Amino acid sequence: MASRFNLSKHLLMENRNCLLGFCLLFLTAQAAAQFRIGVQAGASVPGGSRYSTQMPYYFGGTMRVETTGSGGLVFGLFTLPRLNNRIYLRPSADLAFRGFKKTQIPPQAPSYSYTDGHSYLDLAFPVVYNFSNKPGGFYGGGGPGLSFLLSNQYGSTQVRSTTVGLNGLLSYVFPLDFSLNASYHLGLTNALLNSTDGSFKNSFFNITIGYLF
Repeated sequence: MASRFNLSKHLLMENRNCLLGFCLLFLTAQAAAQFRIGVQAGASVPGGSRYSTQMPYYFGGTMRVETTGSGGLVFGLFTLPRLNNRIYLRPSADLAFRGFKKTQIPPQAPSYSYTDGHSYLDLAFPVVYNFSNKPGGFYGGGGPGLSFLLSNQYGSTQVRSTTVGLNGLLSYVFPLDFSLNASYHLGLTNALLNSTDGSFKNSFFNITIGYLF
């Protein structure tokens, strides 16, 4: 847990200009928009995709490398314009810190694990349904999503700069405009640049707390 926090802290410092840009974007959008802008923050958790490769071992033979997703922090902006009494748009733009956890398993030797951290700009465009037919309460729906790679900490895994997926969202909006949000992004394209390495889908869960200004 401590190493995951340190990784997110490192990526946060590495992408502080992106965060400042997000703040400027929020202030600009809030001043210019005719609808309300919200902020959200929480955790981004990998969705379970994994792959395995073989590579030469320094002392002879081959070594298996197991790769799974690694999660981290997420910060973002969203809005909630109404289309009719129950249907809303809920687009969002998130700065997320995820990556790969690699476990090297050499023959007849202890395994070794490390994390290759990435940062992403995640865009989601869900259409949601208001189950209570009034402002607040439960909202649920889905739509397309895009992930853009911003940084690759070690570059040990060559990944695509853009991946496509489907985003599902369940949100509860409290009376004071705070919200608790759970979303799942189902990756549809292989995130690995070299398909001979295998297939890894950029799927993830986000759990966030939001506030609509």
